[in-house]
Amino acid sequence: MEILTADPYTNPHTRGTRYTITYRLSHHSHVIASGDDIDCPGQDDPTSDHSIRAIVNLLIHAPDPTATRSQRAFLHDHAEELSALLDPPDPPYPPGTRIAVTAPGRPPPPAPSPNPSPHPTAPSPATPGAPTPPNYPATPGTGNPITP
Repeated sequence: MEILTADPYTNPHTRGTRYTITYRLSHHSHVIASGDDIDCPGQDDPTSDHSIRAIVNLLIHAPDPTATRSQRAFLHDHAEELSALLDPPDPPYPPGTRIAVTAPGRPPPPAPSPNPSPHPTAPSPATPGAPTPPNYPATPGTGNPITP
C-alpha cells in the first residue's frame, strides 16, 4: 500500500480541513487497486499506520463496485492476510516498527505533515551534548521508524 499524495481541502459543509488521498495497492509489481476516492480528517496523518489500515480495510470490506472480477477476487482471497500484515506487532518491536511515544501528563505531539521533510539542524541522541530522551513506553501505530 502506497500513499502517493494527500491533498488538503476545506469541507464546504463543516469548514474543516480534510485530505483527499491518492493510493495504490500493489502485489508483486501488479497494481491491484488505485484511486483518489478516499479522504480523511485534516487532523489525521494520512501516512500513519492507522490511516493505511483504514484504507486497506475500506478496499477489502467495501470494494469499489466498478472493480474487475480479478480485483474483487484478489481482495476477497487475500483479505485475512492483508489485515494480518497491518496489525501492530507485539513487543519487542522489530527494527523499522513505527511507534509514537507520549510522556505521561503531556499532550501528544501534532500529527506529522503528510509530506514530511527532514530538518537538518534537529539534534539527535548521537549528537554530543544533545539531551537524551526519557524512556517512556512506546505505543505501536504512528511515529518514526525504529532503527537498530
